[in-house]
Amino acid sequence: MQSTDPKIFALSEDILVQVLSKLDAPRDLASASAACKQLNRAVHTDKIWRDLYARQFLSPSARAGLKLSQWANNAAPCRFSPEEALFRWKWQTNERWARGARTTLGALHGHSAWVNAVRCVPNASRVISAGQDEDIIIWGEEQASLWAGLDDDHTPRATLKGHTATVWSVDASDALAVSGGMDTSILLWDLVEGKMAGEMHLQEEGRARTVTSVQLGHAATTCLTTHAGGSIALWDNRSHELASHLHLLASSGGLPDGEGPQVWPESKTAAYCARVHEHHVVAVGNTTDIHYFDLRMARQVCRVVAAKKSIFSMDLQWPMIATGCANGEVRVWDMDRLHIPASAPSSPASSTPGPFAASGAQFSKAYSERLDNAQRCCRAFSTPEDSQIFSIRLSPDGRLVSASEGGVVGVYNVADAPGSSGSSKAGGSWQGFGSDGHLMGSPRRISPVQRFTPALDSDPTLCNELPYPPFMQKSGVHSVDMSDDLLVCGGRDALVRLYSFAP
Repeated sequence: MQSTDPKIFALSEDILVQVLSKLDAPRDLASASAACKQLNRAVHTDKIWRDLYARQFLSPSARAGLKLSQWANNAAPCRFSPEEALFRWKWQTNERWARGARTTLGALHGHSAWVNAVRCVPNASRVISAGQDEDIIIWGEEQASLWAGLDDDHTPRATLKGHTATVWSVDASDALAVSGGMDTSILLWDLVEGKMAGEMHLQEEGRARTVTSVQLGHAATTCLTTHAGGSIALWDNRSHELASHLHLLASSGGLPDGEGPQVWPESKTAAYCARVHEHHVVAVGNTTDIHYFDLRMARQVCRVVAAKKSIFSMDLQWPMIATGCANGEVRVWDMDRLHIPASAPSSPASSTPGPFAASGAQFSKAYSERLDNAQRCCRAFSTPEDSQIFSIRLSPDGRLVSASEGGVVGVYNVADAPGSSGSSKAGGSWQGFGSDGHLMGSPRRISPVQRFTPALDSDPTLCNELPYPPFMQKSGVHSVDMSDDLLVCGGRDALVRLYSFAP
């Protein structure tokens, strides 16, 4: 192709960018950029590489959130462009996830008791952890502190103090964190200033209850909390006021004594975990059901019989959710397949926030109908293990990690499981999600691409001996989280362990 070709010069750069955006191979784009100066300028447009990146690695629900800053953060010098460098880095990283090829970065020493919660702070190259010692610790304020060997003494960057009892859960955005635990308080933290930004309390049946999980909502303007009394609360982070108060329905779903985890023995209907997306709230607890709420009605509208044992952990990438059960089973569900019962109320009984007062019978459906919902929604499942799943995380591109009481971390590639009509491509592109964001194909059995026990690491510097009761498993992993290339876990050895999947 000659640079003087009038057909090329007749096209505007915008049109050229649209045409080149249809190419799916970086090699073809590189060849086009060498043809003429006009094509070269068009190929170096960020939009082309962002679109290519999104088609290869992101589900449709996550494509809209792709920002230019996400490209520049990890871009390395190369002979072509920063965009292609990040594309190649992401491609190789996903391939390593698909193979379970992890690299141990190290273990962080700072907690003096169990680590119950870990989170990767989005776009900030930091990790935040919380545990039984009542402390919340921020690790690493710059990329080098986590990716290039950590600090020599592996000490925390900042420690936030405010809780007076065990911290069970923590979540964080770039500038704000929220935590909750056995002292019944919900604390907001300003990560820029390193200080407390607010405190909330929820009264259940006249008294405060243990906070079992927390999640920051969209743009960190709200937070969702679950409580040992079965309550689910949505808070306004600016006013610190209660915005909505929901409650698990225990009828026909509660477990008899001894059947579920006894971490919070205060109530048989304890809510263990909840996640929010727009007006959707999905919650699990000491029942065998997945509970679905609609914030527009401020009520529970549907349930799914999801397990034979209680569901202890859950994560949401709408419309897909992942659950971890007390019998060690992992399942993936498509909530868009739910059949919403016609008897669900169309409006709340009251416009003021308050506990759900209607009887369970009002929303209770026949067991066969709830079982039908389970058959509709279940898209993937694993073989049950001997120990319950304490923590589970699901990514938009189909990666799933779980942590169990037995101390095992499982790495799954849900979208590439056998039976997916969007079969995997070379390089671990994970195309099992369809164009509508749903997991394609029939329900399939999934197996981990890798299972490992962090506490049995052969490196003595990664071990931490703590006193345990004779009946307690020393290796239990209480929490796990992941970013594009990092896996973080914490548990009963009081360590925060870091693993990298970057090339």
